[in-house]
Order: sequence, then C-alpha cells, then structure tokens
Amino acid sequence: MALLDGDPESIAAYRLLDRLGAGGMGTVYLAQAESGRLVAVKVVHPQIADDREFRLRFRLEVAAARRVSGAFTTPVVDADPDADRPWMATVFTPGVSLRQRVQQDGPLSPTELRQLAVGLVEALRDLHRAGVVHRDLKPDNVLLTDDGPRVIDFGISRVTDQQTLTVTGRILGTPPYMSPEQLSSARKVTPASDIFALGSVIVFAALGHGPFDADNHYLTAYNVVHDPPKIAALSGTVREIVQWCLAKEPHERPTPADLFAAFDRVPACDWGPRPDTLEPSRHRLIAASRPPARWSLAMPRPRLVLAGAVCAVVLAALPWAIPQFSGNPQAGPKDIHPTTLGPSWPPKLQLEPTAAQQPKGWGIWETKIASTRALSSSGQQGIDHCVASHLALLCGNRGGAPGLVSGYNAATGRPLWEPRYEPGESTEAVGIDEVTGLGYYATNESGVITAIDMITGKKRFTLSYGYDGSAPVYLPQAIVVISHGKGITAWDPASGKRLWNRPYPTGDAISSLLESRGALYARSEGDKTQIARINPRTGDLLWQLPLSGFKLLAAGDDTLLLQPVDSTGESSGGQAIVLDAKTHKRKTAHAPPGPASYAYDGERFLGLEPNGTVTSIDSATGTQQWSTETRTDSRTDTGGSSRILVAGDRAYFMTTSSRILCLDRRQGNVLWQSASRSDGSHPPSALSPTPTNDRIYGVSQRGTIFAIKPPTM
Repeated sequence: MALLDGDPESIAAYRLLDRLGAGGMGTVYLAQAESGRLVAVKVVHPQIADDREFRLRFRLEVAAARRVSGAFTTPVVDADPDADRPWMATVFTPGVSLRQRVQQDGPLSPTELRQLAVGLVEALRDLHRAGVVHRDLKPDNVLLTDDGPRVIDFGISRVTDQQTLTVTGRILGTPPYMSPEQLSSARKVTPASDIFALGSVIVFAALGHGPFDADNHYLTAYNVVHDPPKIAALSGTVREIVQWCLAKEPHERPTPADLFAAFDRVPACDWGPRPDTLEPSRHRLIAASRPPARWSLAMPRPRLVLAGAVCAVVLAALPWAIPQFSGNPQAGPKDIHPTTLGPSWPPKLQLEPTAAQQPKGWGIWETKIASTRALSSSGQQGIDHCVASHLALLCGNRGGAPGLVSGYNAATGRPLWEPRYEPGESTEAVGIDEVTGLGYYATNESGVITAIDMITGKKRFTLSYGYDGSAPVYLPQAIVVISHGKGITAWDPASGKRLWNRPYPTGDAISSLLESRGALYARSEGDKTQIARINPRTGDLLWQLPLSGFKLLAAGDDTLLLQPVDSTGESSGGQAIVLDAKTHKRKTAHAPPGPASYAYDGERFLGLEPNGTVTSIDSATGTQQWSTETRTDSRTDTGGSSRILVAGDRAYFMTTSSRILCLDRRQGNVLWQSASRSDGSHPPSALSPTPTNDRIYGVSQRGTIFAIKPPTM
C-alpha cells in the first residue's frame, strides 16, 4: 500500500517506503535504514500515544521482545518507546500472512501444515522462555516465508478493534483465537493461553475456519468459553493433539515439549482434514496444483518408510491422489526437533572469503580498540571483552590494571563517549539494561560497580561490594555479587537500590555464582559442598543440595551437570551425572574428559573443549547426542578461554585466531566459519562472541572490535 498524505517521511533514521498494514494500535511501514537494510516499523497511533499506562506497557513489551531470539520470530532491531509516537523496528521478512494464504489458496497441504505447527511451537517456546506471552496468536500474526513461518507482533496486542470485547475498557487478543481464561480475566493469562490459540490456528490452517467461529465475536467468545471445538473434520492423530491444546482448563493443555513429542508420532497422512470430508475436486486441487513447500523439514528414512506405509493403506482406497512424502529423506517431516533444513543435509560449510567489510567479507564494521598512553606503555591492548545490547556495546579490560571502559554504537561501531580510565584497576563489563539503557562495569580491585548512561557515558550511581568480593552477575531482575564475610547481595539495576542481602545458604563460603537462562545458582565450599538456587529478585532460597564429591559443570532449569572429583578436587575423566534438583533423580552422563565451558539451551548441555571439540549431552537422559571436532585449520583451538554461547538454534564460539564458528545446536554440524581477524600484533586470545539479532560482535587478536553479518544466524 502506498503512503498516505498524513504519513511521516521518516521515523528516526528510517526512511518510510510503503505501508504494510494498519490496526487498532498503530500502523506498520516498510522502511529503509541508512545501511540500506529493509525493516518493518510499527508506529503507535497518536490517539493512544499519550496514554501513560500504554507507554509503560509498550516499553516493557519492547524490552521483552528484544530478549527473544529464535528461528521462527522476527528480531527487533531498534525501538523508541519514549518518542512522541512510540515505535519499534523489526527485521523485514517478505511473506504473506497465514490468513491471506488460506483465503487465496485454501487450507495448507500436509507438508506445509506440519511445518507450520512445529515452527509455531518452537516460536512459542522461545517466547515463553523470554517471559513473553503473545496473547494474540492468530492467522494474521503468522507470516509464511520461504524458510518457514514467523510469529510477528508478539507481546504487542491491539488496544481497540471493531467488535472486540473489553476488559476494563480494553482487550488484549482476538476472540476467535483467545483462550477461555483470557476472555474471563486477562490477569489469568499464562503461556498455556498461547497453546490454546495455537490449537485454533492449526484448525484454521487445516480446514479454513476456526474451531469456534460464529456470526460475531460475542457468539464466538461464548463458544470459546462454553462449547466444544468444531474439529471433527481433522484427521485422527492431529485432531487429538488439537483437542488437547483446546482444553478449557489451562493446566490440562500440553507444553511445547509435549507437542514436539506428540507431533513426532503423527503419521504423514494425518496432517490435514480427514479424506472423507473433502470433495474429490478439492482433493485433486490440493494434490495436483499446489507446489511443494519450500520450507520443509527433513525426516530420517526409517520413519519415513513407516509413515508412508501407513498412509498407503488409506490412499489405496481413494479414487483420487493425495500428495505423499517421497523416499527422499529431505521431503518429509523431521522428528521432534524443529530445525529448518535446506535442500541438502548436512549443509555445506560456509566460509567467509576474507576478513573484510561487505561485500568482500561479512564485516559490517571494525573499530580500532580505544587505548591510553598508560595502556600503550604497558603493552596491553586495553579492551579484552564486551557485553552487547541491541543499541550499544560496553567493553572492559579484565586482563589487569590499568583498566579501561569504553562504549560503542552497535550499528556503526563508533565510540559513544570518551573512554573511562580506571588507574590501578581491572575492569569487568557486567551487562546492559535494555529497558533503562544503563551499562554496568566493575572495578575488581576496589570492589565497586558503576552504572553509566550508555548514550552519554555519564555516571548514574555506584555500588560497593568490597575488594574481596566475586565478579558480579547481571540479570534483568538484579545485579548480584558475593561479598566475603557479608554473604550475597543484590541491587536493582534501574535504581541501584539494594534488594536483599542474605548469608550463605550453608554458612560456608560461597565460591561462585552462576547465571543460566535467567536463574541464579550459588555454589558453596567448606565442610559441606552445596549448590543452591536463589530467586534473584527476592533472595528467597528455592532449593539447596549437598554436592560433596562432585564438581558443578553447568546448570539450567533445575537440572545440574556434575562431575565426580577426588579428595584433591581433581575429576576422574569423562564420567558425569545429570541430576534433577527437585526429584533428585540422576542419570549417568559422559562429559568431555578435559576442561570445558558449558552452555544450556533448555534441552541439552553443550560443552566446548580447548581443542574446539563440542559435545552435546541430553539434559533429560544424560546420553551423548553428538560430538563434533570443529578443527578446520591449525588454529581452531580456543586456548581454553572461549565460552560457548547459545542463541536461537545456533551455538557460537571464537578461536585463538579470532575466527567465529557457528554450529547447529541440535545436529552438531558446523554451519559457517568467519575469516581470521588476527595479525599477530596481540597475544593469542579466544574471547566470547556476542550474538544479537542478525549480527555477531567480537574482540579480535589484531586489536579491534568488529561486527559481522554471516549468511545465516
């Protein structure tokens, strides 16, 4: 749609090109950034821009959306919730909405339906992990693209809409795709509400109508709350799963993990309506005229043969054809893990041709590290690590005094302010608050945390924890630190106000804090080695376990990866256990024999060894899923200093030659490798890359900070 007379020419640094759509909350424009990249910019209507309650909700939702990173969502690249008209820019992904597709071409084919269902489950899982409940999952908010479905407009619901119900004057959601609890009390909305909406969306995609459709939204809402869904036309297995999703009580609905497992057991021919409910002419249309889905999932050959055999029994009795999955293992659906695969598997390793800016290489920008005369004379490069938000990078020098702190524009790499020099100190970049725009760094020798405005570099407040404290841990809810002799202390990141202080859970000295997926763990050593999980906002002790004779390797979602140690603290090789902290059930596991850094992605522990080998351990069973030797040249070693990081479906780490490697975290395949950014001018290092949206930041061995945009994230 063309721009209208009243539309602005630009929003911030984005030049508006076209209208993509409009709704009760605002207008969505196609826009172009200064770099030439296309984005979708959502701008709030003027009539609700002055609503203080709405602005607060918008600000919180933008912050939550920025934390979401997944294969089936659209990343936020920029936003200003404090503008006269609040706006948010997301990556522009060409495609059509599910509603448009079904209205134009009819229900999806079996292959497309399965891809849609699995992709939406993964998107919801990623949203819920980030603390976001969509509240408005519907066909209009599902975008069908060449490489899979995308959930859009998550967390930002319409405020007004024609013929919608209201709750205290407002409604969050659309009645045909709302849950019973959402209609009765918006305060009761939980992730289970999105699962209910998912069931309704699958019905629409398969049959062309929703399970509770009526003449108007009021009757539809009544059906949602009181009547059973109209899904008799669905094939058996899919019908049972959808009915599970559409349970009236939230606690009776499946989780994303339940759905992955359930979808894995669906025969290929069950994806869609029952054959006896379709008219022959419509069946022929689906079979003959629809091209194969470009966004398809692979399936192991043995399962494909079985699924094909089951379908063949049904198809033999029909006078018309239904498209079947061929014997090609790339043609049918995959097992429970919804990784979007290309036309061949495993994918070809993609290599950056040279360490240069686009188009010769993958570089977006590269900036010489800020330094000082004192640093130059000491032979240090000045910066050895960074933390990143979507707007800025905060970098420090933990390698020793003298310390330096600097900030950089994430889009351009330009310094934001003059570097801060901390004589006699090492500096640790702790984190950046996406909501307030504050950055935090610690001066470890004096034991002080400083909060600064990332745009201006001005100091906002300081927090003192003592020279003998631990390195601070940053979470969105709190900044937490161990102060020896004072216990554990947490402060509010926005105000600097102390939230709580508590003694060590066991009375023994706490040796370390661990943050994993928003959870805080404390490990103590003394007469009794213990590990405890602590609520980072309140300080409440959630649980604690004795761990004498074990070393904690990693933790996540109340699951611990432990390695037995002898009386001297030395491990006994590759033996390990996976322990459920709540049930105390344990499984034998095989961990890398040597030192390794670990990441947890919600399903598995990923261990990175110094030689670049990455191993995946199933967090439920302890079994080794895969082990990949990533060595592609003589300098793939990490030197033992790199951490493996997980974002979306990918795992990343950096080598001593300043290469960044990316793996598929489910399959273990190396997907791409950046070129070496090393000239020998600085000591070998293997610092952790920082992935955000469509780019990755790193500190190179040639004394630079850089951003690259690889062919795929």
